[in-house]
Amino acid sequence: MTEQRVIPGGTHKVLLDSAANNSNKTITVPVGKIWEVDRVYIQLLCTATVGARVLRAIFVDAIAAATTFVYVPSTNPTASQSCAIELNTRFSEYLTTIPSATLAQGTPTIKNTSFLPIKTWKAGDSLHVYDVGSIDAAADDLIILIDYIEYDA
Repeated sequence: MTEQRVIPGGTHKVLLDSAANNSNKTITVPVGKIWEVDRVYIQLLCTATVGARVLRAIFVDAIAAATTFVYVPSTNPTASQSCAIELNTRFSEYLTTIPSATLAQGTPTIKNTSFLPIKTWKAGDSLHVYDVGSIDAAADDLIILIDYIEYDA
């Protein structure tokens, strides 16, 4: 994780979850923290196992205890393909801004970009990203990168 101090009192951070062999991940804002999220980058690297992966990115508001945002990509990857999704709070940035060496080898086969309507994430809020069909859950690689500014609550 890299850090850079920013004004007014927050810390710029990049969370990178690149643990291999898992196509079902949940990222949760820690207790006592608030995240001002700039973008979320998701990449799924599929094995040769036959089957279309159906990705979902679900944001759950901890206080309301309800799903407040669901992202469904327009195109999903199949065997031996990769899919990249960028959810950002501004329309001006695209997938080319993510250094590929930071995430995975090669250029994604499928690219999706969408607006992320929830910029402020509170303690307990979470992002759940998964393959609905769990086609090869123990071998596909799901990578999540979140670029944010962290504040004490």
